[in-house]
Amino acid sequence: MPRNPRPKLMKALDAAIVAVTLPVTAPLALLATTYARLRSRRPIPPNREVSHFRHRGVRTDYIAVDLSRTHQHLVGIRQRTWQIPPSGDPTPPPYSDDIAYIPAKHFWAPPHP
Repeated sequence: MPRNPRPKLMKALDAAIVAVTLPVTAPLALLATTYARLRSRRPIPPNREVSHFRHRGVRTDYIAVDLSRTHQHLVGIRQRTWQIPPSGDPTPPPYSDDIAYIPAKHFWAPPHP
């Protein structure tokens, strides 16, 4: 019984696709990883306040208070979470006295709950 020539054809086709797409995708992947590294390492100035809206009408504010552990990619923050009223002037509560250490990348963009 003769062998099926299709597997050899498929291997040759796969090799051709890789040879054509690799010069394009490899530099793009390198640029993407470099951008991600630089973005996660941007400096955090002391007393920097950042606001995140976790849900509709719920706001979480961070303030950077301890930057002594940035070599470990950790930031000491004080946090306050409060609900914004639908009408009227929102009055934020004071920041908590507790200092929590979070990853620096979560200071800029918190993980989704």
